[in-house]
Amino acid sequence: IGYRRDLIMKIEESIVEESIEHDHIIENLKQHIKNFQKFLTEDYKKACAKVAKTEKVYAELVAKNSEFLVYVSTLTILNNILFKLDAIRSVLKMYRFYLVFVAPLSWRQQHDETLRGKVQSIQFESGQFATDNDLVETLDIDKMVEAAKNELRNPLPARLYFKRPDQMIYLFRTMELQSREYLTQLSKTDAPFRLLQERIKQLKQATKQELDYFQYYIDSINNEISRETYNEAHLQ
Repeated sequence: IGYRRDLIMKIEESIVEESIEHDHIIENLKQHIKNFQKFLTEDYKKACAKVAKTEKVYAELVAKNSEFLVYVSTLTILNNILFKLDAIRSVLKMYRFYLVFVAPLSWRQQHDETLRGKVQSIQFESGQFATDNDLVETLDIDKMVEAAKNELRNPLPARLYFKRPDQMIYLFRTMELQSREYLTQLSKTDAPFRLLQERIKQLKQATKQELDYFQYYIDSINNEISRETYNEAHLQ
């Protein structure tokens, strides 16, 4: 009986100790759960704050991108305007150069900057066509603007000999008549000129053959003279 009572008492003591330990574990578990929930809550708040900040940055980026696209569109429009103005400037320069070039020489010597300091007779100058590289360089906005600035610093004088359309019509009519007269004369002299060229070619060929024959004859005589000279020297 005493043994059973001791055993029961030990079991009861063990149950009490285990209950205390169990309660302690439960309290620790609750505290851990509470701490974990607090961690999740704080982490969620931080994540929400970062998401909100990211959305704000993304919205600002979209706004900046839209602003950049507006700038690019505006820049493209301005570049197109500059290219158009440069093309118009080039065409006007070409027209001016032509109108000055076809003006009378006496007027050009007084007003054409390309003839200043030159003799009275017309002097032909060599020109150069624009290559693909030159055309590519003209697409450079900076170079185009710099070239326009240089021209505007020292602009060409606004002087033209032809001031009415009927003057240009008369000039074109005169050039047309001259061209027609030239073509007429060319058609008349083309056949005789070709015949003359063919005859000159034949004469050159015949002359070359005669010269070759005479050279062969001269070489033969020189060989005979050399042989006779050798024989004479040998006999002496």
